[in-house]
Order: sequence, then structure tokens, then C-alpha cells
Amino acid sequence: MAYSFVQQASNSVIQTSATSSISTTMTPNTGDLLIVAVATNHANDITTFSISDTVNTYNFIGYWANVSSVTFESAPSGATSGTLNATWGGANGTFPIVFSDGEVRYAAISGTSVSWTGALGTVTTAAHVEYYANTVGVFYAQNCVGGALTFTATETFGSNAYGIYVAEYSGIAQNNAFVCVANPMPGTTLGPGSYQPGPGVGANTVSTQATTGVGSSQQIMMWGIGYDETSLTYALTAGTGFTARTAVWATYLGANALTPEDGAATGNTAATWACNSGDGSHTFYSFGAAFALATSSSSQPLLDLGVAKLAPLAWVIRRRQQRARELRRWKRNSISGLILPDYERAA
Repeated sequence: MAYSFVQQASNSVIQTSATSSISTTMTPNTGDLLIVAVATNHANDITTFSISDTVNTYNFIGYWANVSSVTFESAPSGATSGTLNATWGGANGTFPIVFSDGEVRYAAISGTSVSWTGALGTVTTAAHVEYYANTVGVFYAQNCVGGALTFTATETFGSNAYGIYVAEYSGIAQNNAFVCVANPMPGTTLGPGSYQPGPGVGANTVSTQATTGVGSSQQIMMWGIGYDETSLTYALTAGTGFTARTAVWATYLGANALTPEDGAATGNTAATWACNSGDGSHTFYSFGAAFALATSSSSQPLLDLGVAKLAPLAWVIRRRQQRARELRRWKRNSISGLILPDYERAA
């Protein structure tokens, strides 16, 4: 059964006007799938958000978080500390650092000083810091209750919410709709969003990782969101097999900043976008999730006639056929005065 995009709604404010909650309105149809994305500039986990429309239950499925490239003055091979050649631009605190060989350490950063527990192997001076700022989280509600609804994302740590996006889809399974998210990027701890500095120009150059939790013959809707962090004004073009929806959050990130898309697929896949000329050196973020399609009603029998129900019907048919044969035989051999069979006299 094919799915359909029904509608979307969004709201955003500039970061300096971020609030503890942000809302948008929409009137979905009962039984459809709702997908909600929210944005925060908080330095803590996106799971501190709650989504409410007063009638539906929302499940958190994943997020992307920012990544900042850093360079050490000298390669910290075998070390438990190091010095950056410049401050990394984020706040002081403890953050995951992924080193050039893929090793991850939760490191304390104070200015250019970095320390961690557990000596490294052989690494280069290059690394990247992962942190929860400008973070986008994704939630969903299956088999929704419809009607005129106000969707509100509330952040429990303070006034840090500045973007909400809601999309409605029909033709999605009403039970067990969510299948899986796209895999995290190799060598990262935050996600499963993808981070791509300079992916180049061309079709499908911006991409999530592929899913691994979809059955080889399972039909899904692959849904994704992506944006260009460098310019904040560039709307991505849909990848092969995908349809881009109207870009949103112009106030939050920049004009046409966040590009949602969706596409039908069978088995594991990735959400992809095209990167146009002049933007191949930019940094992009993306997130993808797979949702199961509803089972086609045309493949179901019109009547549920199981073996237990068919057996009595078959017996009646056989009995009637037997009676008809007996009656024909009696008429051929009839003798005046013979008594008809009981069932004929009863008739």
C-alpha cells in the first residue's frame, strides 16, 4: 500500500528569543502518522524535551548534535591530555572527543586545555568534539487522534526551544509504525544524525548512513531532514527516489534552512539529498528514520471463512447432493404405494 504526504506545519524564532516552549497548529486525520522535529540550543540532551498535543502520545527516536573540528598542537598519541592550537568555540565542560583513529574519550575542555581518562593509541593532531548545541530531535505518534490540535515542545532546562516542525502521513502502519533510524556515523557517539563537512557537488552527496533494521522485503517510507550549517540559507534538493517538502525554520536557522523529504523503499536504505554547485564545501547535517507501510486491504479476503466455518457449509452441500441422488434413484425404481423417504414426506 502506498503512503501519502498529507500536510506539514512549523514555527521558529531567532535564537536570542528562544523560549521554554514553542508551538504550532495543524488539523490531522485520525489514524495517520505524525512526525515532530524540535530544535534547541541547550548544551544538554534533546531528550529533555516533551511533546504534547493533549491527545496523542509521542515517542522519541533520535537526534543529531553538532560536531566541531579541533586540532591539537601536537599529536596526543599515548597521552591522557593535550593542548589545542586554538579554543574550539564551545563552552568549557565535558564533551565526547573522537580522535583520528576512531577512539572516543569524554574529555574535560577548559580553553585550550583538554584532559581525559585512558591513554590513546597512535593518533594525529586532528579530532572533533561532539556537543549538544543547535540540536534537532525527532519524535513520532502512530495511529493519531485527529482534529484541530496545538503541538507544543517544552524544554525542561530553561528557555532554549526555537523550532518545531510537524508532518502528517497516511498509509503508514497504525501499529509498530517505527522501524529504525539510520545508523550513527562511524566513529561518533552522538546521533544517529550524520555530519558531513565538504561532501562535494552532485546527486545524493548529502546522505544519512543506511538503516540496518529493515527486512529485505519490507516496504517502508524513508523519512529524513537535512540542512546546510555553513550558509543556513540553502535549501537542499531531494535525493534520487525522494520528494522534498517545503523547507522550514527560516527564522531559526536562515531562509529555507531545514529540508524535510520522504521516499518509498524496500529494505535498508539511506536518506539522500543533492548538493548544488557552490555548496560542496559546506558542512551538512542530516537525520533519517524508516516507517512501515500499512498492509494493503486488497490482499485480505472479503470474508473470513476459516476451516472451522467452511466445514459445516461443506457438510450441508454434500448432504443435499446425497438427498438429490437418493430421490432420483427412488423415482426410477418407484412402485405404487411405496412410502417416500422421511425427508420427502416432511417436505
